[in-house]
Amino acid sequence: MSVNGEQLAQNSDYDRYSSNQVLRQIPLFIVPVPFLTGGCKHTLSKGIVSFRNSADMSLSFAGIGASYTSSVSITPLFSVFAKASIGTAWNYGTWVDLIGIYNPAESEYDPLTSFSEFFYGMAFGARAMAPLPKHNIIQLSFNTDYVAFSGADDGEPWVCGTERDCVNGWRYEASAMLAHTFDGPKLKMVGLSSSISGRYSEDDFDKVYQPYNPAFKTYSIGAMSQFTLTEKQSLLLMLNVSRKRKFERDTDEYEAEETLMQKYVGAKWGFDGIMIMWNINLL
Repeated sequence: MSVNGEQLAQNSDYDRYSSNQVLRQIPLFIVPVPFLTGGCKHTLSKGIVSFRNSADMSLSFAGIGASYTSSVSITPLFSVFAKASIGTAWNYGTWVDLIGIYNPAESEYDPLTSFSEFFYGMAFGARAMAPLPKHNIIQLSFNTDYVAFSGADDGEPWVCGTERDCVNGWRYEASAMLAHTFDGPKLKMVGLSSSISGRYSEDDFDKVYQPYNPAFKTYSIGAMSQFTLTEKQSLLLMLNVSRKRKFERDTDEYEAEETLMQKYVGAKWGFDGIMIMWNINLL
């Protein structure tokens, strides 16, 4: 598919995958897993203003989730949204922890029974886009969300599905993207993106986790390109580097679940991974 200004402003899926927050959670090699989604949406337009409401449900290896989103767009160049979501997760025993409460004494998650607890949250955001000369487009966005877990007290880390190392509280992300579109038959777009994300308060975490530096701000820089392969196939390539926490111990000296108990000593930049999206339109 080709990308133009209206699509960048209206296509929520494209915006989600353009986010560095998503890229930071994608490994270098992606293994396909069963994933089912469904939902409905309704759009009402009055002049330059469009109202959109959508309800979605998902089922995957991580768990079950549902969300409701309401947005208002003033021309394709500016939009605001509000979203409510809820979900729960499977428990795969000792194989992988997808629902549990963190135990600082053991430096690991204590697993919970599948679907015994749930996460819930709400999000708000705004996005503005402006076309520039010579087929360039700039997009600015700001999102803030509150997420909580029914089985955790405030300050207590938890995991539930794709939400990991979380605590009850508010988070934020601000991002900018500059893209250049092409009229050629294959290469359709190249772009650069940057973002900053973090929590509003380090007190969201209990005092035992303060050496981890909960107030750390993550900076990310990403690059992307989009190609048209055939009339019904397209390819999107994305890579990302980000500023991460640097701990007193090297990463090969502790397990991943021990990260929350490490002592922060500074920041470092690192390569996060490459994402390849091959889109096939079967209709």
